[in-house]
Amino acid sequence: MKLREYLNQGENVYELFSVVVHTGTPRGGHYFTIIKNFDDGKWYKFDDSHIYEMEESDIVKTFSDGNSHSLNSATGYILMYRKIDKKNKNLNFENCIIQENLLQFLNEENEKIKLEEQRQLERMNTLQLKFIYDDKIINIFEKKQSSIKQLKSQVIVSYNLDRTKPENIRIRNVHNSSYKLLESYDDENKVK
Repeated sequence: MKLREYLNQGENVYELFSVVVHTGTPRGGHYFTIIKNFDDGKWYKFDDSHIYEMEESDIVKTFSDGNSHSLNSATGYILMYRKIDKKNKNLNFENCIIQENLLQFLNEENEKIKLEEQRQLERMNTLQLKFIYDDKIINIFEKKQSSIKQLKSQVIVSYNLDRTKPENIRIRNVHNSSYKLLESYDDENKVK
């Protein structure tokens, strides 16, 4: 009897379904994961934001031959197995029970990620502008692509210039270190 047949005879038979792979040296490198899909039986490589389908024969080619001079330095870092149910071939994961506190933790973490993504998007779409008037400096946070007209209205409110008309306000760019006056903007311009 061959070893593979012998190993498949026992009560506790496991199947490899995921490999975390490290490439590089012990001092640094890169990680990616190869995972077998439970539904279609195909293997996929998850590498940062890219996912590639892999042939099972290519998985072996991913790894180093043990030669320290090899350019291919990939090593299986973590191997994950699942138990095979002899009657149903594989265990059914659809009816798995997940502890309530783990589900709550995952939901909270997903909400934190969503909030941080929203904050990051807002930061990317917001400019911090400094306005100087009568030796008073005010920081205004404005959405990119707002009109200069909208910005002037905000300056009027921030400096309490209720009696000043927007057309009497000129917005100019000033060099950070030399304070040299640069271009001025009209109401048709957008904040970029």
